[in-house]
Amino acid sequence: MKPLFARILADAFIDLPPEVRALHSVAERRHFTGHAAVSASWLARKLLGFPKSGYNIAIGFILEVLPDGRERWVRDFGDDHYFTTILREHNGHLVECWAGFVDFEFVLQATPEGINWQLVGHRICGIPVPRFLWPSISAKESTENGKYQFSVEVTGLVSLAYAGWLEV
Repeated sequence: MKPLFARILADAFIDLPPEVRALHSVAERRHFTGHAAVSASWLARKLLGFPKSGYNIAIGFILEVLPDGRERWVRDFGDDHYFTTILREHNGHLVECWAGFVDFEFVLQATPEGINWQLVGHRICGIPVPRFLWPSISAKESTENGKYQFSVEVTGLVSLAYAGWLEV
């Protein structure tokens, strides 16, 4: 079975920068390490396990491909600060499930620089959330100086941002 992002991005997958393509070509389970800057509200720290805000935080990222083709992502910010999401494909979109009942649906846009994630749907317990209640999410993957780069910013009831790099 093709990797999840290769299935979603189809022919555009091959044109991604090598570091971005390598991260999304994992066949089973792989542990990546890197560093990040984190800014998280009190609610993000309590509900999602984010650490206090800081710079140059050592991070771990586990990407595990499940037997049915879904992916489990574990983001580890050290000192027992981590969160896990499950990613799957639905109608050509990427769906990321948080805590087992909160789904965010994204269109992935491949660019020569990497991947931009655009939020196009949000559900809680399978029930669509009205658009005016959606958080604002900006998420990008890219490469710089041979390293995989990521940047995520969420504003709304739960506000957080994290950006950094991983060795791929």
